[in-house]
Amino acid sequence: MRVAIVENTKVTHHGQVGVALHEAAAKIDLLKPWTGQPLPQAPEAEALVVFGGEQSARDDHTHPYLPALARLMAAYAAADRPVLGI
Repeated sequence: MRVAIVENTKVTHHGQVGVALHEAAAKIDLLKPWTGQPLPQAPEAEALVVFGGEQSARDDHTHPYLPALARLMAAYAAADRPVLGI
């Protein structure tokens, strides 16, 4: 299983989700859009996990990648792939 994880801050902790993915031997695609790393345009993994941060859903002006992240989450859902937002 391959899971894409989106970290929205540099101090994101994967907690129990990380433990569960490790125990399941999942391969992780780590995405850090806050560093300027571009997000994929379409689903590339079997599931998507999005960790939160200090931003709100309306902070496009300070977190310009948020519209692309919303589109990616919608694309995973449309492809009937699991999406977990924490």
